[in-house]
Amino acid sequence: MPRDSSVDALRGLAIILVVLGHAILDSAAVLHAGPGMVDMGPFWIPLATAWNLPLNVLYSFHMPLFAFVSGFVMWPPRGRSVAEGVTSRARSLLVPYFAWFVILYATNWSPHPAGGFGPALVGALLGRDGLWFLYALFVSTAIVVCLERVPRSRWVLSIVALVAVASSSGWAFAVPNVLYLSDVLWIFPFVVLGYLMGPFRAQVIEHRWLVVAFGCVVFVPLFILRYPVEVASLQPISHLLTASLSPSAPGGALSGVAASWLAVVLPYACACAAVAALCGLYLGRAGAATDVQAWLGRKSLGIYAMHGPVVWWFASHGVREVVVLTCISLALCALATALIERIPLLGAVLLGQWRRPQSGAPEGAPSGSDLTT
Repeated sequence: MPRDSSVDALRGLAIILVVLGHAILDSAAVLHAGPGMVDMGPFWIPLATAWNLPLNVLYSFHMPLFAFVSGFVMWPPRGRSVAEGVTSRARSLLVPYFAWFVILYATNWSPHPAGGFGPALVGALLGRDGLWFLYALFVSTAIVVCLERVPRSRWVLSIVALVAVASSSGWAFAVPNVLYLSDVLWIFPFVVLGYLMGPFRAQVIEHRWLVVAFGCVVFVPLFILRYPVEVASLQPISHLLTASLSPSAPGGALSGVAASWLAVVLPYACACAAVAALCGLYLGRAGAATDVQAWLGRKSLGIYAMHGPVVWWFASHGVREVVVLTCISLALCALATALIERIPLLGAVLLGQWRRPQSGAPEGAPSGSDLTT
């Protein structure tokens, strides 16, 4: 089956937004705390950056968009056994995950715990230190591969996705820092959503502007409720939740439960609305802009793996203009990925592009992952 450039373009948009988001953060990052600073893990950013509107918009949906496209291209089922499907996912995602871990560790980008490489590797095996999205995407797509063969699989997948949403709140169990479980709970519902939407591509294209309008109308109020995305204490939903849990709140416990569940569902619903609007806008499209984004989408795994150190290096050496930083980083990572693709062994290990005959594919065609296939 030939590749759909419009789907690749959606993936290309996602990787552009990933690099742009890190360019915004890294260009404002400092390595120390201070008044008006927000903790972002390895560094701090000014509160003004945390309120940055483009940053908040893209952080509300860019990784769910990747996950959605990953599920979308899994439809229809390939007819392989579960073992073959999971093994293919492992070759396409886990092999690059560990290969890039070694490279990033050697370049001092991955964490260096006491004890050296051994403890760091254990952390990567347990899903604690590494390129989290590759690991979480493997787990999510492997679950779909396993469940798509059970009776009434679409209903089963829908129920499991809803359980993941509910579990992300921590009400059923404390989410441990292992196997990137919290990240799996975040992206798995979007993988399932993409898989379930696969059969309805023609309907989305037929009613594209209705889908776009509906997605935008739903997204705006949901986004306002969770803005700024990275500072939960400042979000209107947090204020609503605090007020509803007050003993004097009207409705008492019932309003508190409703607000609590709204806070859990809100990030998923907000991202779903944005993804729906973008699907309506992109699917079935063609043209020069689509082709450029599709080309980037086909390089997305390499760009994702390399862009972190590249963006940080340029930002720390004085490139603080966000657009320039984004364009330079995207161009360098995309070209480096294109070079890696030309070397079969590196393409297999670093990009998951294993060359072997496939059903419906010409002899020697690459089988692998650009974060989706």
